[in-house]
Amino acid sequence: MKLAGDPLTIYLLFFIIINLFIYRYDYFFIVLRMRLTEDDLWLANQIKAIKKRFFFVRTKLDQDLHCNLLNYPDTYDEKKVMAEIYDDLEKQLFSNGFPNSEIFLISNKYQGKYDFAKLCQKISHLL
Repeated sequence: MKLAGDPLTIYLLFFIIINLFIYRYDYFFIVLRMRLTEDDLWLANQIKAIKKRFFFVRTKLDQDLHCNLLNYPDTYDEKKVMAEIYDDLEKQLFSNGFPNSEIFLISNKYQGKYDFAKLCQKISHLL
């Protein structure tokens, strides 16, 4: 995450925020915007360190599918592209110490498709 200011001050701010708020919740949804970043991994490691449950929610799936359709109209296969996105994220998480992570692929634009219903069920179950 790129913030203006002294790096030590920023680090202390994150440390305070995490320590004040992270213990209040039983589980977390880490929302990924199209790709996994170092910040996402940092947050996941902080949550993992205190033994809380967390899940990864990969958003903007519709944009990836649309781009793939435009780039490869003759060979486009929605299920195959979704599987590739899921597998790629799963491999990244595994290689960064998060094997067997629960992943949800969603699109806010098309809430009736993909893993949105599964995500809602998970939230309902956890409440």
